Amino acid sequence: MKHKIKYILLSLLSLFIFGVGIFLFIVDQKNIGERNAWALLKDKVQNSSQEPVNLVVCWTPLQMLIAEKIIESHPNEKFYTIVMSHSGKNEKYDYYSSILSQKSERFYSFYIEPQSQNKLFVYTSLLELKLKSLLFPPLKTIYLAHISSPEIHTLVSTYPTVEIRTFDDGSSNLLKKSVFLNNANRISTGKTSRKFYEIFINSTQSVKSVRERSIEHYTIFKDLKNIMDDGHRKMTYLPLFDVSKLKPSKEIKDTIKILLGSPEKEMKEISEKAIKHFGIKYATLHPRQRYELSNAIILQSPYIIEDYMLKEIEKNPHIRYEIYTFFSGAALMMKDFPNVSVYALKPSSLPSNYWLTPIYELFQKSDIPILEFDDKEK
Repeated sequence: MKHKIKYILLSLLSLFIFGVGIFLFIVDQKNIGERNAWALLKDKVQNSSQEPVNLVVCWTPLQMLIAEKIIESHPNEKFYTIVMSHSGKNEKYDYYSSILSQKSERFYSFYIEPQSQNKLFVYTSLLELKLKSLLFPPLKTIYLAHISSPEIHTLVSTYPTVEIRTFDDGSSNLLKKSVFLNNANRISTGKTSRKFYEIFINSTQSVKSVRERSIEHYTIFKDLKNIMDDGHRKMTYLPLFDVSKLKPSKEIKDTIKILLGSPEKEMKEISEKAIKHFGIKYATLHPRQRYELSNAIILQSPYIIEDYMLKEIEKNPHIRYEIYTFFSGAALMMKDFPNVSVYALKPSSLPSNYWLTPIYELFQKSDIPILEFDDKEK
């Protein structure tokens, strides 16, 4: 009797989620039609012999910029683009997604509810992706970076024979203990959730299977060992920023210090102490950062920090910039910018087994000075 009730409840829940998913599948006023599937459906009905297209999936402004470069390197091919976010939209998200949408044949951008906050809407989003993927034209290649997300697994499971090419998700591709080397499926492991996932989403993919299906990987880091470089796929260097026109100045008139923000809440107090300790005047906020810094001027810009710095260097060739960071992979990109010095900060309060500690080894290998400071002092 208990099992019968359980399956009835599961069926009712599944039907509800299915209905919500259908609604999002058809129209989404919150995202101003960006999730509307009518264009896909119309193409499918009116043109049964559609030309094969590429699909590129992004999560962050950096990934969008990489996707833009990939699309530019294939000028004779069509790209459908899906841009997702777990943290909502912001100025940088809007700026880079706007550029990417102009280079895409079809463009979709929407918010995915984090599993930790609301599992129900996670599944409606996964169902929406599954339904939408069934309406795509024949796919030639799927380009993606975030190989550990269930959303990615849901999409690629619809096309088990389509070739996959991957690209960097930032410094995560350089860490020996990267989540991208984890072979687990990250969707909720509850029995009811798993049953729904198996019945309606029918995803057969995992971190390992998506990683192994990648036949080529685009990396933005030229001389650093990438976790995708295991001898089984082609590795392609994809430069993002052209600094050839910018030359170091021999006449420095001023120095500007900038702290790169961190999304982790526990870094707020540490960041403010670092600003005071090193005499830092300016700070940038990470796209996922939800706290303010009270003792620094926040630089407001639609550009990711690398783009922002290149524009500043061009405008102010006689200023030296000092960039301070705790964990940001952007430091690896900017360390060779002219008139820029990058420093990694290592506060004493962080335990030796802190989850991002391995990035300090990466900074050392990249000749980025590590400045230890005592943040326990009041």
